[in-house]
Amino acid sequence: MFTRTLRHAFAVPLGAAMLMTAPASGLFAAHAQAMSTVLIKDFAFSPAALTIKAGTTVTWKNTDDETHTVVGPAGVFRSSGLDQGDTYKFKFDRPGVYAYICSMHPHMKATIVVQ
Repeated sequence: MFTRTLRHAFAVPLGAAMLMTAPASGLFAAHAQAMSTVLIKDFAFSPAALTIKAGTTVTWKNTDDETHTVVGPAGVFRSSGLDQGDTYKFKFDRPGVYAYICSMHPHMKATIVVQ
């Protein structure tokens, strides 16, 4: 009887804790999948080609000593000048192919494919 009571005393709180953390961890995983990062380094976007799902937010981070921009097609997205350590975020809601450049260094080109 005592061991049954002891097991019950530990099992109920442990089960409740597992149930409470399961939705939160699932939410975190869904959020983590909906974010991608592009580094700006050595006058290049890395990765130069990125495929994501619609609804994903892409973050560009400038790690260069030079200022850069992120400029999408037909003004769909456009950052201001990003100094070293600065970031720019854009959420891609619509499927398509988005070629973009750095307006200060037009040889810097990359593409995002949104599915």
